[in-house]
Amino acid sequence: MRCFIAVRLPEKMQSEIATLSAGMQTASEFLKTRITWQSVRNVHITLAFLGDIPESSVSDAGLVMQKIAGRCGAFSLKVGSPLLFPNDKTARTIALRLAKDVDVLTDLRNSLVNELNRRGFDVDTHPFMPHITLARIKSRENLLGIKKIVEARGLAHFGVMDVEQIELIKSTLTPSGAIYETIEVSRLHS
Repeated sequence: MRCFIAVRLPEKMQSEIATLSAGMQTASEFLKTRITWQSVRNVHITLAFLGDIPESSVSDAGLVMQKIAGRCGAFSLKVGSPLLFPNDKTARTIALRLAKDVDVLTDLRNSLVNELNRRGFDVDTHPFMPHITLARIKSRENLLGIKKIVEARGLAHFGVMDVEQIELIKSTLTPSGAIYETIEVSRLHS
């Protein structure tokens, strides 16, 4: 099964992001660029992508989550304006910025990845660049147009969210998009 570990966003914030996302989607329809917009109910902050793992490994992943979550206290993240990710020139994603306790989020992610790899999972150890994906840019024919759409919403902010748990999420790919199902939750200590 295809799985990842992530932080989910609160429903109220999802609904505010849906409004921004819908506006950008409408504006981008006139561009000759293929953009795949993520369902707002699926927005999250990926901490570790596990890929396809056997069902027998789910409990091991859950144990790692519990161990690491037990060492990390709850924290807050500020969800801010949209940006092209990883940068304007090589953009593959339209995402939202994160601020405030990003260092705590990064430490949590690094601890998870290190422990998962130590236990035999094959998790990418690339440098962590925390963000929330709104859309994937499938062709870069009109990056300037996309950049203008994103910059026009540069003052958008969604407030602060409390991060109190991490989730192991099963991702089932379908022709109409991914279906996410939480299969394990680990609470951060308070």
